[in-house]
Amino acid sequence: MCEVAHNLYFMIDVNIGLNSYRLPLYWDNITLQEGIELHALCSKSIPKKLSEKYDIILNIKSRADQVAELELWAKDVSEDYTEDQLPRFVKALLNFWSIPYEVTDKCTNESLIQIFVDYIELFVIGILNNGVGYHPLGIDGFKIDNKPVLFPEPKQIGENTIPMYNLTTIQFCECADLINLINTQGFHLMPFFVSTLLQDGVYDEDVVLDNAKLFLNAPMNYVWESVAKFNVFNDYVVNRFTNVFKSGGSKSGVKLSNSWRKFIIDIHTKSNYLYELSAIENSRILHTLEVSDRESEVIEYQNKLNEEHLKKSKKWST
Repeated sequence: MCEVAHNLYFMIDVNIGLNSYRLPLYWDNITLQEGIELHALCSKSIPKKLSEKYDIILNIKSRADQVAELELWAKDVSEDYTEDQLPRFVKALLNFWSIPYEVTDKCTNESLIQIFVDYIELFVIGILNNGVGYHPLGIDGFKIDNKPVLFPEPKQIGENTIPMYNLTTIQFCECADLINLINTQGFHLMPFFVSTLLQDGVYDEDVVLDNAKLFLNAPMNYVWESVAKFNVFNDYVVNRFTNVFKSGGSKSGVKLSNSWRKFIIDIHTKSNYLYELSAIENSRILHTLEVSDRESEVIEYQNKLNEEHLKKSKKWST
């Protein structure tokens, strides 16, 4: 028999027979190191049918269409999925949190699935999708091994709040590349993203590599906070610097697209120009984009004049 009880430490107690086991209830109960291991487990073992369900939830925006697709999905669920695949996956997850298989084998499939839906599923869908479902808390900083760590600071200008105002160009470029690599090569690169974003002072790759090891002990809520803040900043610059991000760039090689909004970055078309400027010590990405934005506007205007001149030339040549 499986029973679940809450306690005061934001954990849950799962009672199986005479034994009691503890499971995390929130992301702050999971370290980044554990998150990496959880991601590897879920990526390898998640049932295909469950992945299909998450694709529907994440990719279909219309609520009505989503409900309709989930109803079709439920009709197509096989007995093998509910009686074998999903319970086996849940047992692997519980074993990850130190509940032995010989214990979970005593649970019914129904109780295992109930524990999964009520307490574990949010971690599975979150770890596989860069923290989807996490609600940012607006954390300014935290301590790791008694070392204070601060997020890049926002700046209030009039009624507008500019996120991560002091983020440097090289941090922006490196973080963008790392998010792309995390999506394509694996979650094990997340410590380097967090370390890069939270690098204080002059950018130093050796310091980033050293701190990445330190951040393995950081709770996952700080990791998702880092991703969320970078996402907010990314949306800000895409909408603020329209010439750079929507017109396709400038003669300096700036070619940035709205795919940045989804953290899918085409490295081959991404700005060599930004990387050149990132070599300037502590150059701010916002200043870099302001220059690029104005330059794109000038280039666009110059191209328009050239087109008009070409039309006149053709007119007089006939």
